[in-house]
Amino acid sequence: VHGTPPEAEGVLTAYLRKNQAENKAEVRRGPFPGAKEIKTGYRVIGKYGNFTAVEVELLTGRTHQIRAHFAFIGCPLVGDGKYGINRDDRKKGFAHQALCAVSLMFADCREPLEYLNGKTIAVPKEKISFLKSPIPYEK
Repeated sequence: VHGTPPEAEGVLTAYLRKNQAENKAEVRRGPFPGAKEIKTGYRVIGKYGNFTAVEVELLTGRTHQIRAHFAFIGCPLVGDGKYGINRDDRKKGFAHQALCAVSLMFADCREPLEYLNGKTIAVPKEKISFLKSPIPYEK
């Protein structure tokens, strides 16, 4: 993300409403018509100049939640053209938003996906393209 989140780790809470016409989410601190509560857990895993690498856990699952929530706190995702300012990021070599699920854990799956219960699928960090970018990243 650009900048630094308010704490080294924590849970962000706000309210999000999806604007279907613009395919964009609006986030506010308090409840408002049509909005649902969002909770986003995070932990800072590295700081590199004006960039911060964060590990994120979705405690709720809303449309564009990670992107919109971090932009709302002033830390938009690197390379995100919808919620951030992408022009400078592209000049630095970020062709896409710097967001990737590194692991997915399955619980409470029902047929036909019941066989996935308790399984975790993980992607090695070396396979994530933006971690090979100019930002130094410690494994």
